[in-house]
Amino acid sequence: QMNKQITVFFVIFIFCFTGMNFALAENHFTPVYATSTLCNFYGSVQINGLDIDIGDEVGAFDPTGVCCGSYVVDKAGLYGFIAVYGDDSTSPGIDEGAESGDTITFKIWDASEQTENIAITLGPTDPIWESMALPKIVNLGVGEIVESGDINNDKKVDISDVILCLRMAISLDTVNLSTADMNNDGVVDISDVILVLRKAVGLD
Repeated sequence: QMNKQITVFFVIFIFCFTGMNFALAENHFTPVYATSTLCNFYGSVQINGLDIDIGDEVGAFDPTGVCCGSYVVDKAGLYGFIAVYGDDSTSPGIDEGAESGDTITFKIWDASEQTENIAITLGPTDPIWESMALPKIVNLGVGEIVESGDINNDKKVDISDVILCLRMAISLDTVNLSTADMNNDGVVDISDVILVLRKAVGLD
């Protein structure tokens, strides 16, 4: 009986282990090394003005091109927190990740199109790596970029966008996080309506 239990456990272990490796192999971007220091980034992502899809990926790279973080999108239009790892100071001469003050660049893997794209960083925070800093909001875009708050995509933010944001906030319209989620908290609510209004009247 004991031998049978050990055999069953061993089979389950092998299945889980190989399954985990298979899942990892599905990822397009893979950090070279998960070190003990990191800086978290998150934000919205657009590809040609549309929300990034679930299953797409965001990869983070240091100035020498080393992949030091990746994130498989699990909510349309958003990525993060993505842990962007720092260089290991105990191994001089080997670049495992970012160093303080490095500007992080991002690439987007569009799974449906099977294309890798260099992203434009849209703020509001600069993509500067700092060890163990508070998470940084860095919105990303590829191709045509729709301005935050320009919900009807007419190249300006005005009262019509405020009305559209309000309709999203009260669930009358489908939510567009790329343009309406002004504070990047993953939802569209009255706080976003206020922020669109402030932008429309020139206060922000």
